[in-house]
Amino acid sequence: MEAGRESACPRGQGVNLRLPGDLPGLLAMYRRRQPDHWAKRPRLYANLGRSILERGEPLLAFDLFQEGLASSPKDPELLRLLALSLARSGAPRRACDILTRLYRQGQRDEETSGMLARTHKDLAALAANPGECDKERRLAFGFYFDSYRKQGGYYAGINAATLALQLGRHNRARGLARQVLDRCLRLTGRRAGTQDYWLAATVGEGNLVLGDDRQAEFWYHRATRLAGGRYADLGSTRRQARLILRSLGKDASCLQRWLRIPAVVSFTGHRIDSPSRDRPRFPHSAERAVRAEIARRLETLDAGFGFSSAASGADILFIEAMLERGGEVHVVLPCNPHEFRGESVDPAGPRWGRRFDTVLRQAVSVYVANERGKTPGSLGYVYANLLTDGLARLKASSLDAEMKPMAVWDGEREAGPGGTGSLVRHWRSQGFKPEIISPCRKRARATGRRPAKPSRETQQIKALLFADVAGYGRLKEEQIPAFVTRFMRVPGRLLKTWPAPPEAKATWGDALYLVFGDVGSAGRFALELSDRVRSVRWAELGLPPNLSFRISLHAGPVYRIIDPVTLRPSVTGAHVTCGARIEPVAPPGQIYASQAFAALAASQKAAGFICEYVGAVPLAKGFGTWPLYHLRRVRGL
Repeated sequence: MEAGRESACPRGQGVNLRLPGDLPGLLAMYRRRQPDHWAKRPRLYANLGRSILERGEPLLAFDLFQEGLASSPKDPELLRLLALSLARSGAPRRACDILTRLYRQGQRDEETSGMLARTHKDLAALAANPGECDKERRLAFGFYFDSYRKQGGYYAGINAATLALQLGRHNRARGLARQVLDRCLRLTGRRAGTQDYWLAATVGEGNLVLGDDRQAEFWYHRATRLAGGRYADLGSTRRQARLILRSLGKDASCLQRWLRIPAVVSFTGHRIDSPSRDRPRFPHSAERAVRAEIARRLETLDAGFGFSSAASGADILFIEAMLERGGEVHVVLPCNPHEFRGESVDPAGPRWGRRFDTVLRQAVSVYVANERGKTPGSLGYVYANLLTDGLARLKASSLDAEMKPMAVWDGEREAGPGGTGSLVRHWRSQGFKPEIISPCRKRARATGRRPAKPSRETQQIKALLFADVAGYGRLKEEQIPAFVTRFMRVPGRLLKTWPAPPEAKATWGDALYLVFGDVGSAGRFALELSDRVRSVRWAELGLPPNLSFRISLHAGPVYRIIDPVTLRPSVTGAHVTCGARIEPVAPPGQIYASQAFAALAASQKAAGFICEYVGAVPLAKGFGTWPLYHLRRVRGL
C-alpha cells in the first residue's frame, strides 16, 4: 500500500471542526475561514486541510497548510501534512526535504517515518537511471522496515513488502506480506468486518503480493466502497497496485474494476443556435435530446470530474449534467465572466444567462484565461481550449484516473481555429478517441468535409522565459567584467546550439527575455540553462560561489512586433506582463511556471520535464496571487 495511509492516522487533540462530507461543503468552509481567528490554532488548519487533501485537492490543501504554518511554523503535524500535499501534487523532493528535517529533529513516529519512506519511493519512480532508482528504493525500504520492526504498524509492513518485491527480494516480500495479513485479519475480527479503508486496502495489497488475485479483488472492492469520495486515497492505492502487478509481470488493466476512480472528462461543444443563424447547427429543438445523450455518455464513462467552458448550449448542458451526477466541475473562460456572458451566453436569451450564473456559482473553480480583456479573434478560444484540456489532464494525473474527451459536434470543420472541431482534431492527433454527440445528425453526415480557412489572427500563443541573477546588484565593480564574459557566456553559447532557437530575445545587465514557439522547447531550454550554470565553480572565476539564475515561464497569446527602438523582433501584450511578474518570486536556482504553462505542457505532451505544484504565490508589484509550478527534469527509466 502506497503511503497515503499516513494521512489517515488519528488526529491530534485540539479544536474540533464539524466538517462537511463533500468537497463543495469543504470549499465553502475554506472560503469562510477567518485567518485572524484561526491564527495559533493549527488543528483547525490540519483538520480542514486533511479532509480537502483526502478528496483529491492537494493544491488547495497545500495553500491551507502554508497559511497555518505562517503563525505556527514549527508545528510538526502541519509540516507533515504540508509534505504529504507536496508529495501528492508531484513534488517529492521538496516533501522529502521537509520530512528529513523532521526526522533528524527526532520526529521518528510511525507517520513521519512512513511519509519519509513514501517520498523516497516517489523519487525512485522519477530517478534518472536504474542505479539511482534502486538507491531510492533501498532508502524507502529501510525507513519502512525500521518503522515496522519497532512499532508493528501494518501499513509500514506492507510497504516494506512491496518494496522488497520491487527490489527482487521475492521471498522477503512474501514473508512480510504474510505477517502483515495475519495482523490485519486479526484486527478485522472477521473476513469482511472492517470499516477502515486502509485496513481493507492493506489486506488487498498483501494478497496481491502473494499472488492471490481473487482475494485481492475482494478486498480492493471493499476498500473502494469504504473510500467514498476520497479519490486521492484510491489513487495512491491504485498506483501501488500497479507497481506490484508490474513487478510480478502481470497486466494492470484490472485496476479500474478493482479500484474504481471516476473519469475526468474534458469537454467542448457547440453553442445553441442564435435566431439570426441561417444554417442550423445546434437548433433549440435538439436541446432535450442532446442533454439526455450527454447524461447517458457520462454514465457510460463513469464521469466524476468535468472541465469545460460555459457557453450557452452544449457547455452548460454538460455542466448541468455533471452537477446532477454529483460530479465536480471546473470552468475555463477565455475572458472575464461578464464579457464572456455578453458574447457567448446572452445572445441565446435570458434563460441561458440565468443558467450560466447558476453553474458558475456551483463550479469548484473558474479559471479565466485573460483577466485583462478579450483576446482578439478566435485565438482566445484556442487558448482556452488548450487550457481546459491541459487542466483536465493534470487532474487525471494527480488522481491516477482516466481522462476522457467528449464533444457535442456536428462533424463539420469550422472555417477557422478555436471551435469545437479544432479541439476534436487535437485529441485525435494524440491518439484519443473522443466521445462525439451530434446535435444535428442529418447535417453532420451531409457537410462533414468542408476545408478550414487559413487563420489570420493578430496574436499567437508563445512561451515566454524570463531570467535574472539573484544578487547581481551586490557584485563588486571589479567582478562585473568576469560576470559578463564568463557567466553570461553560458546562455549565449547555449542559444547558439539550441535546436529550436527562440523567436525573439533580449538581455539587459543580468536579465534574459526569450520567446519560444512552444512550451516544450522553452521548458527544456530553462532546465539546460539552469544545469549548466549549476555545474560551474564560479568562485574559481572570481565570482560568488552560488551565482545562479532564477527563471520563470508562462505561455499565452501575444502580439508579434518589431521593436521600434532596437528594430528587432519582439512580442508584447498582457501575458508578457504576467510572465514578468513571476520571475521575481522564483528562488535562486529554481524554475517557476504559471498554471497556464503547466496546462499547455500537459495538453501538448511536452517531453523532458514535469511541472510540480508550488502553491498560490503572491506575484511581484501587487499583481495578485497565482498558482505556480516548479519545473523539474524527468527521464524515463
